[in-house]
Amino acid sequence: MAERPERSEPSSAVYVAPAVLRRASATSTTPWELLRQTAGIEVHEQGQGPGTSALFGNFALAGVVNVRTLERVRGTEIVAGGGSNGRADVSLMTGFDKGATGGGVFGARFQREDGWRPNSAFDLGQAPARLVREVSPGTAIHAGVELYFEC
Repeated sequence: MAERPERSEPSSAVYVAPAVLRRASATSTTPWELLRQTAGIEVHEQGQGPGTSALFGNFALAGVVNVRTLERVRGTEIVAGGGSNGRADVSLMTGFDKGATGGGVFGARFQREDGWRPNSAFDLGQAPARLVREVSPGTAIHAGVELYFEC
């Protein structure tokens, strides 16, 4: 008779390196599209309903995607692109890294499209910021904000 695996241990895991995500197709604009292309797994967006798993929610039965975002970066990166139907996308990411004391990441993204059918045009903006301050070895304080707008 097979034993049940420990709940804290996954039966399998797939790690996708940040460099692989950066090389993904420019048409990957959502996290699940990136994972489909780079990890070779089927991913669906699912809401987090009430449940007993405080970290992953009650829809974690079939699997969980744990995304770790950047805590700090050095330098500035600007990416711009466009396409058919008046599509334009511009993003900026910058930050700082103070080593053992902390760092931060700041970004901005604007996306617009005229749409291919009536009333499908949109303008979207996003501005995330994240700061981390290490107060002792193994202990850090994280603060972040994410702003969105749609026109």
